[in-house]
Amino acid sequence: NLVAAHAWSLRSADEGEAALRLAHALRPYWFNRGRPALGMQFTLEALERTGPARRDLLRCKALYSAGDLAFAQGDFHAAREHMGASLELAQALGEARWAAGVRQMLGMACLGDGDAAAADELLVEGLRLARGLGDKRELAAACNALAQLRRMNGRVGDAEQLYRES
Repeated sequence: NLVAAHAWSLRSADEGEAALRLAHALRPYWFNRGRPALGMQFTLEALERTGPARRDLLRCKALYSAGDLAFAQGDFHAAREHMGASLELAQALGEARWAAGVRQMLGMACLGDGDAAAADELLVEGLRLARGLGDKRELAAACNALAQLRRMNGRVGDAEQLYRES
């Protein structure tokens, strides 16, 4: 049924909106079912259907989903590419909360890709933004992400403080 719904969404007359909605909504399903490759295929097809001219939060979320699914498959380069596009779009749209969250995954993708300096920069900025949002969940996630990096870099004291804040 999901394959049929995806095929229908790609043919719908709504300029790909249904395809983007479905792609992002199914992201947790692909993880829970151990099918990130199929989810990635669906998400990329939805993004292709709408094209880069579409610049809204729905496309931003689908780009995030593509990055997350690429990350799950160990394709950190693709994860960085999709997450970077999601971050750029979130910033252009003024979506501060979304931009803060994307920085966390993008930072982890940078780390997976061997770029610890970029990861650190993204995670520090993500934490700064999360503190300004007043969203406890976002703050906890940002603290935890940066704490992981600090712990991996041997900065255990800094990590402990961030874990406590989380």
